[in-house]
Amino acid sequence: MPKPVVITKQMVDDVAVAMVKKSGLGVLTARNIALRLRCSTQPIYKSYENMDKLKENTKATLANCIMKSIVEYEKTGSAYLDSGLGYINFARTEKILFQLFCLANESHNMLTADAGNEAIRKLMEQELQGLILSKSKKDKIFLQTMIFTHGLAVLAFGGQLEMGENETSELLQETFTGFVNQELEGENYEYSCSWRKS
Repeated sequence: MPKPVVITKQMVDDVAVAMVKKSGLGVLTARNIALRLRCSTQPIYKSYENMDKLKENTKATLANCIMKSIVEYEKTGSAYLDSGLGYINFARTEKILFQLFCLANESHNMLTADAGNEAIRKLMEQELQGLILSKSKKDKIFLQTMIFTHGLAVLAFGGQLEMGENETSELLQETFTGFVNQELEGENYEYSCSWRKS
């Protein structure tokens, strides 16, 4: 007689993440997970006392994975520019997750998540190293860049961003340079990007 398969919490988590990536949060029910695992719903409720906790854990897991992929995206040699390109690429290639995490009014909305913003902000701080800018000016540059990049990502999500990654990279570079130099107006120097073309 074959040994019964033990359904672990990790197995439940892995299936939940895969289901949300493919079909969105609406399909995440104990019954659907049980069908995928070929088991009863008992192991699911043994791992999580209710579905709300499972959903929160799944969203948190996905948010961390998404932010990691955005921050670690490599194309130009500038971690800050690359994070913008990574965000736009995410919108283009992971439409279900982009809608859930970046367009929905959710607690895990990546545009308002402190952890996500902090990671991207650190990349910007590295990019602006050596420039004399007040915190309020840096905050303004960060907000302007984030709004502009999100706009491009929404266009990519809707299939309306027809430029390739090289053109997008140049546009982000020119826009960021403009935002920085606007805040440096009246100073004796000008900011110039040295990001390589991808």
